[in-house]
Amino acid sequence: MKSKYTSISIAITVMLIFSMNYLTFLPWWSFCILIFFFGVYTSYKKWFIHCFIIGFFAGFLTWICSNLYYDFSNNGLILNRIGGLVPGGKLILLFLSGLTGGLLSGLSFYGGSKILK
Repeated sequence: MKSKYTSISIAITVMLIFSMNYLTFLPWWSFCILIFFFGVYTSYKKWFIHCFIIGFFAGFLTWICSNLYYDFSNNGLILNRIGGLVPGGKLILLFLSGLTGGLLSGLSFYGGSKILK
């Protein structure tokens, strides 16, 4: 049962983050609000999952995949230029953006799950 809820949570979290990419009139951090409410929902339904780990994994994966998508669609123009400013280059920049998205998603999901407890 536990693995079923874990995979469902990861899938829903990734879908929520991807759906927020289409709402361009909202600020970039607005996906955290949806993730927070999904954390409240999982706490209400009494799903026993590791909220921070699931949120972090979903956010990390989503941000890296979306950055790679934009990199491939622009022929690597933006990430190569910004990657020139970072000592590690393009890969470090992808890792840092994934880390940022993962931390924001993980903390939002964890905070939402602890609000009812």
